[in-house]
Amino acid sequence: MDAALVREITVEEDRAGIHDMANVAYPLVAKAVQQRRENVRRSIKELMKRLDDARSAMAEAQDEFRKVEFRDERRQVRDQSDSEIDGRRL
Repeated sequence: MDAALVREITVEEDRAGIHDMANVAYPLVAKAVQQRRENVRRSIKELMKRLDDARSAMAEAQDEFRKVEFRDERRQVRDQSDSEIDGRRL
């Protein structure tokens, strides 16, 4: 998308013959497209941060789930052993 926006800016600048944004005659369409490009870049950056945060949270949740699962398996083994010992006592 960024490349398409850059092309659009270049086309507008070439059409107007003005490439300096400081020039008062700089094309408004090119300015608008540049603003849009910056907004898209900012949005992408924010979404990438959110994705990283979500991945980190997911990894933490998976670790916690593994711990709970391990504790449950140990408890089941212990309970089974206790049942076998109790069965032998009878």
